[in-house]
Amino acid sequence: MKNKFSLIIIALFAGVLFFQSCEKDDKTVSKKDLLVSHVWGYDSLEVSDMDDEGLVFSAALLHLVYQNGVLEFNNDGTYNLNSDLTNIDGVWELASNNIVIFDKATDDEMEWTIVKINSSEAHFKMHLEGEMFSTPYEGDVTLQFKAK
Repeated sequence: MKNKFSLIIIALFAGVLFFQSCEKDDKTVSKKDLLVSHVWGYDSLEVSDMDDEGLVFSAALLHLVYQNGVLEFNNDGTYNLNSDLTNIDGVWELASNNIVIFDKATDDEMEWTIVKINSSEAHFKMHLEGEMFSTPYEGDVTLQFKAK
């Protein structure tokens, strides 16, 4: 009788542990909620093609602009970017679950693709193309931010 009672208690305990382990510990947080719930400090960037000199030079300029920068997305659809070299305010929207559009339908419109975002970091890919010193360039730069 004691063995049956012990087996029942063990089975119940194992069942409780099993069902608790199946529960999600992390609630799914939308990308928009992650964007607005943090102030993002610029950390670094990555260049898709280090052999493209124009792209590398453009990325170096971006790095200088964003260095010591803080980016804040606001719930009302506005943003602020402040760094040593710039202070920009504008509007933003999350066009799809992965595309952030800044200053839509203006000369300053810019799109960033969310590559990675969580409560501690956000990585955004932007596409650059143009001409530097009469040499065309094209490629992607991934800007990396840390939550402050």
